[in-house]
Amino acid sequence: MKLLETLRKFWEKIKPAPKSAPVSPEFSYRIFWAKQALSWTSEERERIRREVNEVIDREGFEPNEYIRKYSLETSAGRAHAGASMMVLHEVLTDIERIEDSGGLE
Repeated sequence: MKLLETLRKFWEKIKPAPKSAPVSPEFSYRIFWAKQALSWTSEERERIRREVNEVIDREGFEPNEYIRKYSLETSAGRAHAGASMMVLHEVLTDIERIEDSGGLE
């Protein structure tokens, strides 16, 4: 009986952890774009917002999480995932809303 109890306790210590759901990259995209956008002037943010709107309004746009197939003129030719473009749009909208309301106090 002690052997079974010892084995059970040992198994509890070494058994693999349950698999968790995959982590969405949205948080990482949000942090990345917030840092970038806050370094841009308001004119740059507006120009980039227009570019992003053109990308996400295109027919066939897919807000995929990992496939990098959308480029902006301002991103030096680097491609971004559709979900990344959506997050950039949200970040720019949030910054504009904060600026319009008088900024952070």
